Amino acid sequence: MAGSEHSGFSAANAALFEGRRWFLTPGPGASAAQTSRIELLVKSFGANPAFADADAHDRIMAAVSALPQVTASALMAVVGQRVDEEGLAMSGPGLRDTTRLAGSAATWMTDGLAHNSREVADAIDALISELRLVRDQLERRSARAISLPARRHGVTR
Repeated sequence: MAGSEHSGFSAANAALFEGRRWFLTPGPGASAAQTSRIELLVKSFGANPAFADADAHDRIMAAVSALPQVTASALMAVVGQRVDEEGLAMSGPGLRDTTRLAGSAATWMTDGLAHNSREVADAIDALISELRLVRDQLERRSARAISLPARRHGVTR
């Protein structure tokens, strides 16, 4: 995974793939020699090849790429509906860090979302489920009952 929310020639970066993961999903007809050549090419860019079958690739990409993109965009839409420019100016770095992807050119995501729609929809459903749990806790107005999803699942980065 590589890149940023910036696109175009001005965002070019010679070290873009340095130390980044690059999925290789050889099909059933791929020979060992072909796979080895592609692996060497990926390594020549400074990337770290990771092998996966197509289904695992799609599930992972839905969770770690498409879901953050869609979530950042939806979050920024909600913020934009609820606060004006003055209110937005009151935000700290947390909002910027959380919504950075909302500024991405959406065109590159369109194909990925369309071709992986089932996995992305499943990931969105899982996020909605987590948000509903927090919402239910808030409706009960019990501060002790509020458990943020990442902490509840022991997953932080």
